[in-house]
Amino acid sequence: MKIKQQKQVKSYLIEEFGPNKGNEIFDKQEKELYKIIKKTKDKTENQMKTLIQTILPRIALYKVLMLIYYFFSKELTFNQNNS
Repeated sequence: MKIKQQKQVKSYLIEEFGPNKGNEIFDKQEKELYKIIKKTKDKTENQMKTLIQTILPRIALYKVLMLIYYFFSKELTFNQNNS
């Protein structure tokens, strides 16, 4: 199933972070998305379609961006403490 919103997610990431970092984050988001889809159970066909097309891509993006922020802030803290 082609997930229409992924095109928008990719465009947003490239616009915000540049081509290299944007594509790297998008790849991580896509992997996270498919993990979430695989774990989703006990939903009707219409519920799954809605989840996959609209809700889950955003959740996956949020999770990936939060991980990046977490590791970036830890790195900054580490670097500041060792200066």
